[in-house]
Order: sequence, then C-alpha cells, then structure tokens
Amino acid sequence: MSDPVALPWRQCLYLSRLADGVGYGIFAGLAQRARTCNAAHGSGGCLLFDGQRFCQLIEGPEPAVSALRARINDDARHRDITTLLDRLLPARAEPPAWEYGYCGADDLEGLDSLNLMHGPAALAAFEAIRARADLAC
Repeated sequence: MSDPVALPWRQCLYLSRLADGVGYGIFAGLAQRARTCNAAHGSGGCLLFDGQRFCQLIEGPEPAVSALRARINDDARHRDITTLLDRLLPARAEPPAWEYGYCGADDLEGLDSLNLMHGPAALAAFEAIRARADLAC
C-alpha cells in the first residue's frame, strides 16, 4: 500500500437510515468493527446514531475512504443514504481519532435538518450535534 501521508485526504459526511427489520442493537458491534477497520486503513472520524439514523464523518487517505463509502453503499443495514459533504483535502500526517456515540432525542431535529444542507454548512451542523452527543473513543 502507498504511504497514506502522501495520498490526498478525503472528507465525507453522510446521513442514512437503519434498514427496516434491523434492530438498533447493531450499533455497538458496528462501531467497534469500524474503529478497528478504519484505524488499520489510516482513517477516522465520527459515527453518530439516534436509534434510527446514522450520521458519519469519515476522514482519511482517499483510497481508504472511497472503499469504505462503497462498503456502506452496499451495506443492507443502511437505506436512504444521502451524501452531505464529499471533498478532497491536502494530505495529513495523522488520521483523526475515531469516535462513535448516540444522539439524544433533542438531536433528532438536528439530524433531519442536515438532510437539507450540504457542504460546509452540513459539516458545521454535524459538529454542533457531535459536541452534544454521548461519545466514546
């Protein structure tokens, strides 16, 4: 694999819904597997879940983030996937920390409003929700 420091960095934010028939209890296992897999590929970010919706910011070397997005798009646990931000950034020396957590009922409105936003406005709204979320690292 190429040196991840030399690769362009990709930042992607998406919103999706839990597929019908999938229990919300999947989140803990999904978050733990994501942490291990993403760290192995030099990527990180934050995955939020409110019991029905996922909102995830992924950052890392472009090939790793592209491959992860392809897996998410093919994952039967997700439906109604909406990309809110997808951009290339200069390469970075270290991946961001990996966080995951639950959004409270008060954040449901915030996640819904993200669906109407794109680009930097969506990222700013996500960061505000992230600051209130119950996160684990």
